[in-house]
Amino acid sequence: LPEILLSHSDHKILVIEDDRILREALRYNLVAAGYEVVVASDGGEGLVSARQNSPDVVVLDLMLPSLSGMEVC
Repeated sequence: LPEILLSHSDHKILVIEDDRILREALRYNLVAAGYEVVVASDGGEGLVSARQNSPDVVVLDLMLPSLSGMEVC
């Protein structure tokens, strides 16, 4: 396979999760897989991060403090 298909480093993932352990586990595994990862711990922070970082993918918890995952969508 071409090297470009094997590299994830140009793909940014935003993880919005209030559970610290789950958030850090997701970050750890996604970084280990070669992705650039940005994390947020609540819906408001997640919206700001999404606007600032333009992620390719968002992993979003539905039950968040401040703004729910549905409100973030």
